[in-house]
Amino acid sequence: MKRIRQATAALMSLTMSLALMIPAFAGTKPTFKDISEDAYYYPAVEWAFLRDITKGTSATTFEPDASCTRGQVATFLWRAADKPEPNIKKNPFTDVKADSPFYKAILWAYENEITSGTSKTTFSPGNVCTRAHVLTFLWRSQGKPGAPYSELADYRLPQGYWTPAFRWADNQRLLNVTDVSPENPCPRSDIVYYLYKAMTPDSTKSGADAATDFPIPTGETFGLKGEDAALYTAVAKRLCPEAIDGDLLLPSLAVYGSYDAGNGAKSYVCDFLRFYYYRLDVKNADNLPENQVGASGSIARITVKDGVCTEIAETEDGATASARADRIRELCGSLSDLAKSLNNGTAQSRNITPDNYQAALSAYTQYHFGTET
Repeated sequence: MKRIRQATAALMSLTMSLALMIPAFAGTKPTFKDISEDAYYYPAVEWAFLRDITKGTSATTFEPDASCTRGQVATFLWRAADKPEPNIKKNPFTDVKADSPFYKAILWAYENEITSGTSKTTFSPGNVCTRAHVLTFLWRSQGKPGAPYSELADYRLPQGYWTPAFRWADNQRLLNVTDVSPENPCPRSDIVYYLYKAMTPDSTKSGADAATDFPIPTGETFGLKGEDAALYTAVAKRLCPEAIDGDLLLPSLAVYGSYDAGNGAKSYVCDFLRFYYYRLDVKNADNLPENQVGASGSIARITVKDGVCTEIAETEDGATASARADRIRELCGSLSDLAKSLNNGTAQSRNITPDNYQAALSAYTQYHFGTET
């Protein structure tokens, strides 16, 4: 029985090693049959492949939806850092042996305070890595950079050890196209995507420098005029550059009220939806997908100054009724009567853009391409 257990352990170790060490073909692009070159993570997979960070799970498969272990993620980080030799003399982990394929990577991660293990004497290299683990490891590997407030990390997600890492990742625009649940297993596709974005600054652009294949929609797209047109255009110019790799983003707004926010700024209290349509050939707008939409809706305070959207602050998803009511009062600022009516469900709004994705997409394609979906 003991020999069987030893043989099984050896086989598992070999399997994990092969998943990390498929032979490289220097200078060649990956030929994985299970990913598309249109996938948001494809440039990251190509980058990781060519840099020998990972070669996939076989010569023809990457398995983008598969999870990774703690040992594998430490090894990806180590390889991305050019495989530095660890200086530590004593291995603190009893479950990481010298013949492990992860040995050097784990010791390097430990001595650089990327991880302290799951206890003083264990690393648990075979445990599945959650998104919180991955982003926290990556954040620490970058020197624990500080980051300003993040609506996502500070309001929408539960607070935890991962909060500073998620705040940084959100500000670095690493989370625009991925799931954000901290405690879910993180797929291989997102792990290499995060690595790529963090370690190749030119791939993560912000503001006007972020390119998109689709025209940014203006208020005129939906027949808006005056203040409504200015509000929508300001929001679109802020959000659309976040659409990664040429994806199209169409915000949708309904306005409850507005107030002077001071210093020449004006705040609008809105129902706010963000609609995503994934990239296809911009010259063939008839084929924009109708069913690939990710929308999150909430009461939001949108602040505009000199035609620029300076803030979008939203209510917290999944908050208690009391916490949500407090948040709405905060977002409404001086509009106490509006806060009261929003909390009791009697507030009235005016739609300034279509309130469903198909209507928004039809208006957009008609305006910019002269065709309807």
